[in-house]
Amino acid sequence: QHYFIQSNLRHCHVEAPPPPPYHPPRYPPTTPHYPSLYPIETTTTLNHTTLGTAMLKLLLPLLTILLLLPLSEERMFHVSGVARFSAAHRHWIEGKTEEENWDIFGICSWINGHGHNYKVTYTVKGEINEVTGMVVNIELLKEVIAEILLQVDHRNIDVDVPFFQNRTSTVENMSLFFWLNLAAGIPDGVELEEVTAYETDENYATYRGE
Repeated sequence: QHYFIQSNLRHCHVEAPPPPPYHPPRYPPTTPHYPSLYPIETTTTLNHTTLGTAMLKLLLPLLTILLLLPLSEERMFHVSGVARFSAAHRHWIEGKTEEENWDIFGICSWINGHGHNYKVTYTVKGEINEVTGMVVNIELLKEVIAEILLQVDHRNIDVDVPFFQNRTSTVENMSLFFWLNLAAGIPDGVELEEVTAYETDENYATYRGE
């Protein structure tokens, strides 16, 4: 800095004295007991990461509560059973010759037929009853199965069972026979899921109502 002093005699050029040394405040301006002498501007910039972190901190307690809540009581259970019976039958298609039936069914087309120790498995599904703790009363299922077995056990299926009068008594049709009878007999609120009929452990068919 330069100062000019004017007098009647002459102009003098005088150097300004140097500024005093700067001493920072003894206490930080933000110390509550010593209010800041200097205004401080603060700027907060929110980006996606900062915003997401803030939201997560807010939602975390709520998510924790939701996870600790008990699960819904509407649970689906699958209950299965097994039925066994013995019966005779013959694979034969009316209207075809003996040779043609032999080509299709082999020894299963012999005129005097043959027998099987059948096994039928069935599965029903539904929600558990809060009072009984069961999906379905097993005794009711046993009664339905018993009525079906009366139609086929120790019978000649092709002769004694009306369902097979116009159907070949294959294991596929046997599973359909049990499906239709079970579906008509099980109580309300229970759904029949599948039926599998076994002629032998190696030969069986499953029907699921499709």
